[in-house]
Amino acid sequence: MKRTEKAIGIKTAADKTACGSRARRIRVRPHHFLCIRGFEGRGYSKEFVENFERISRSLSEPGLEIEVVEGADDICAACPHLSGDRCLKGEEKASRIDERALRRLGLSLGIATYPEIDKALGTVGPDDILDICSDCDWLEMGYCAKAFDKS
Repeated sequence: MKRTEKAIGIKTAADKTACGSRARRIRVRPHHFLCIRGFEGRGYSKEFVENFERISRSLSEPGLEIEVVEGADDICAACPHLSGDRCLKGEEKASRIDERALRRLGLSLGIATYPEIDKALGTVGPDDILDICSDCDWLEMGYCAKAFDKS
């Protein structure tokens, strides 16, 4: 299966639960939670945008497990800049942003619930975005700062 087909279908790791049903799991790197709030339908390719929109819409679905991960995630899966599990536009930069986002949001790597993530995002303001995302290529467009402006 091609990477974009996997990403667009959110066909990620599925686990058996105690009662035998399958739980869908989505993998998201920490800074992408911020990006989701500021997303305005632009991206690196049509496939990337479609995948990003689908994942964004799915986060609050009942039964979806959200795994906070280090490195490339299910959003990255449709990115034309992904090679293996590394971002060719700057994995080190993305990892630094992830570290700051994880610390500011008070999340840990591993399984998190949508209410936990949503609550953590509710504490973020535009100044936090300027700090966390200081070396993000998308920062200058102002989407995220605008999305987190509570005024």
